[in-house]
Amino acid sequence: MKKFINIICILTVCASLLFGCDWFDVGSYTHAENYEMGASCKKIFEAIRIFKNENPDMAPPQNFGYGKDGEGLYYLSAYFYYKNKDMGIVTVIHEKGTELMFVSVCTVIDGKKHCRSINEDIKGSENKAVKKEFEQRVVNPLKAILRR
Repeated sequence: MKKFINIICILTVCASLLFGCDWFDVGSYTHAENYEMGASCKKIFEAIRIFKNENPDMAPPQNFGYGKDGEGLYYLSAYFYYKNKDMGIVTVIHEKGTELMFVSVCTVIDGKKHCRSINEDIKGSENKAVKKEFEQRVVNPLKAILRR
């Protein structure tokens, strides 16, 4: 019996080493798509504020139920909205980081918010298309603001 338990323990350790990142997510936002912005969190957040002032349609409506931009303990949240698709975009910036993290896309169906995580719930060609659109509509304009 002891030999059987030892074999189970060894197999568990080996499986954890081989598949650990897929089975046990470590940290927050492990599936987020990260975009290096080349600026501090404070500057990225200011660029987001400017971007939304220049593009008011990119701010989500109240019915999406998001908090205010910037709320969070270690991460500052920023929310965007694609009016033509009635789709919300959730992003975060670590308070000590220089990356904008694309976390999820959300829609409201029958009064309930449904969010799907990028690189996890959304896969394949749809995932690639959603990230490309995010880069074009959000990341590139933010980088342009940061270069001003």
